[in-house]
Amino acid sequence: MTVGTSNIKSQSTIKALGITIDKDLKRTQHVNDVVKKVTSLSSGLRIATRHLNIQQSLCIITSQIFSIIYYAAPVWLTSELGYNNLKRIEPIHYSTLRIGLKDFKKSQSREKINLDTKRMPPQTWMLFCTASTAMKIIRDEAPSNLHNKIMANAYKVRRKENFIYTYDNSHNKLRKKGFHNWINHILRRIKFP
Repeated sequence: MTVGTSNIKSQSTIKALGITIDKDLKRTQHVNDVVKKVTSLSSGLRIATRHLNIQQSLCIITSQIFSIIYYAAPVWLTSELGYNNLKRIEPIHYSTLRIGLKDFKKSQSREKINLDTKRMPPQTWMLFCTASTAMKIIRDEAPSNLHNKIMANAYKVRRKENFIYTYDNSHNKLRKKGFHNWINHILRRIKFP
């Protein structure tokens, strides 16, 4: 394309705010960049964790490595990511956690690693990103009566029968069961594709 006297060439990928976007929107190039960055940091991480206990190692992994892996995750870590790209994120996720746990022989299963480290696996990250985005849409864009109905049903399992329920909007924390009820209620009210 020519604008004035300048020729503008199309490119197959662009980088915007740290996310690489390819022309097919498959996010393959972004996953390649993430894998390359984390792999290059792994040897330094191994050296650092020799001098740290497990809690300190996990703190460094969460702040330094997971901030790279899951940077802007709601934008790219979605169901459209594709099976192959998701399967490329899993090994770097678990290999860094193994370094933190000093499990160099890979003797622990992924489920045990999740329990020991209290870190979500990539599939759960994906579901969490989708759910939190849906909640932000409901909170910020939905009519207030729909928002109130969803919030009133967030704690439905814990309520007693014939008990008048009020929701205090001043606190922001939802426990696992409340979060689960909230998402189910959203999905019943709004049909997402």
